[in-house]
Amino acid sequence: MDEELERIRSRLREELVAQARTRNAGPVELKEADFDRFVATHPVALVDVWAPWCGPCRVMSPLVAELGKAWAGRVSVAKINADEAPSVVQRYRILGIPTFLWFKDGALAGRQVGVQPRQAFEDALAELSA
Repeated sequence: MDEELERIRSRLREELVAQARTRNAGPVELKEADFDRFVATHPVALVDVWAPWCGPCRVMSPLVAELGKAWAGRVSVAKINADEAPSVVQRYRILGIPTFLWFKDGALAGRQVGVQPRQAFEDALAELSA
């Protein structure tokens, strides 16, 4: 029963991610269990590692949402709560938030930390999606 429940949950997660991509909804909210699959299944991805108590994270949130919509179909954008994803924080040695992780073909391709101007994101996204 547990295996079947996990298969159903996995299928539903995949459907939600696909729906978000196709309807131009902006960033996908990831859970720790979804992180590796998201990165592996999207050729170019931006993941915002944030926390609800973080002021700079809240400042960047509207920009991340705008980028998700503007780059839909070319770049997949997601957010993951650092407090709920300690293994992701540890694996990528995240020492400050917000941290923006760039992935290309499942591999880490770069990072930015802290409040950044929109142009820094536009430049990185253009380079990775070329």
